[in-house]
Amino acid sequence: MILHIRWNGKSVDVDSSAVGLRDGSKDRRILLAAARHLDLDPEALKEAVVDRTPKGDYVIRPNAVFG
Repeated sequence: MILHIRWNGKSVDVDSSAVGLRDGSKDRRILLAAARHLDLDPEALKEAVVDRTPKGDYVIRPNAVFG
């Protein structure tokens, strides 16, 4: 599985097992792993959204506001 992080104008792909994630990880755990990987305070990602792809990958992205 891949952890795909879109944050602050950058896009980073990380093997999810390299940051301690497994199938079925909860959003909070995924966001904490991403913050550690990016060397961020976890609060920096508090507004981020975690999506799951059909292949089981995780995508972290900013919350999009439409309309």
